[in-house]
Amino acid sequence: MFKLLFKNYPDEYIMRFEDAVQTANYHTVRVILYVLLPVSFFMLIMAIAISDNASIVFANGLLVAVLTILFIINLWIKRTKRPAEHLLARIVVYVAFAIILFWGLHMMGYNQNEVIFVMDMVLGIFALAFLFVTKYQVLLIYYGVSLFYLMLLTPYGVNIFSNLPKLMTPILLMFSAFIISRMLFLQFIERYVMGEKLKEKEVVLTSELIQTIEKLQITERNISNDIIRTLVKVLEHHDIYTRGHSENVSEYAVKIGEVMGLTREQLDEIMVCGLVHDIGKILIPIELLNKTATLTPEEQNVIRKHSEYGHEMLMEAKYLKRIARIVLHHHEQWDGGGYPMGLKEDEIPLESQILMVADAWDAMTSERIYKKAKTDERAKEEMLRLKGQQFPPDIVDALMQVLNT
Repeated sequence: MFKLLFKNYPDEYIMRFEDAVQTANYHTVRVILYVLLPVSFFMLIMAIAISDNASIVFANGLLVAVLTILFIINLWIKRTKRPAEHLLARIVVYVAFAIILFWGLHMMGYNQNEVIFVMDMVLGIFALAFLFVTKYQVLLIYYGVSLFYLMLLTPYGVNIFSNLPKLMTPILLMFSAFIISRMLFLQFIERYVMGEKLKEKEVVLTSELIQTIEKLQITERNISNDIIRTLVKVLEHHDIYTRGHSENVSEYAVKIGEVMGLTREQLDEIMVCGLVHDIGKILIPIELLNKTATLTPEEQNVIRKHSEYGHEMLMEAKYLKRIARIVLHHHEQWDGGGYPMGLKEDEIPLESQILMVADAWDAMTSERIYKKAKTDERAKEEMLRLKGQQFPPDIVDALMQVLNT
């Protein structure tokens, strides 16, 4: 207990603790000033009104002046919002506490009968101990000066050394105030340490929560990708012409996006778009998809519906709505001659433009039952010929960079 009584700092968080003490004291003093300043003005007016003796009027006037100066300094410090860093804030705190001590001593040391009543003692102790959150060395200085003041500069000083009870009263008052103020300080240390530990725990829990969310997101992404790849495999069994096509389109689209400097998020979306861009073909009759003869205009219109079907399917998933929009427009053309909406140029989403070029390149260079694959050189010539007409110029240029690396 003795060791605790003279403890100034917690064993942990010493570097930040002193600033916390200063800030706590400063905020307490701000409240004190808001109370003491109007009270002191009232006391001064009353002293003048009742024609009190000159020393009382002077003391009240001095009190008003000091409190006004402290209040003005406080307003200036308040604007900086960092009271712990200001020497003036410390001065305001210690002077304000000194004023409280003076009032407590005045209340205990002066009365007509020169006797301290129990109520005076209780009020005095609490006035002297009022939220003294500070070092014990500072308190010893405060209470040492207070004891000197009570014993020598108040009615206690009259025959004090010949009257033992009268000598013990101010000593007990100061000691009681010291103990209470130290208890307040130790409670402050305990609350501070508990708060710091809770902050550390909160940081750890927040970090763990973020890691857990990231793991869940990765797991969800992996599950989604697995489901998408499964659907693509189903589509490939449904349409023999698309086997390997979706993976190829996805790979080309990502490479084009990288050349164009797209973000990681956009590249991830494009990768998924490449895999599912033909997913709507699942709803097209299988005999129509695998027909080797030339399609009639009506049959071509049915097959063209696959981008709309894919859009409708993907819109059912909350996290695939952007991808659904990209898939919807991957058969538009730069000159407006595509489908389903006949968009042109920058009306077409950038990701859809990339998908359009990647899809066309793989279709040109892949073997089909109904057509032979073009050589890379012939396909390049075709892409460049249609650049600015069917295909976006910037996307074609990016594809050429991919193919030439």
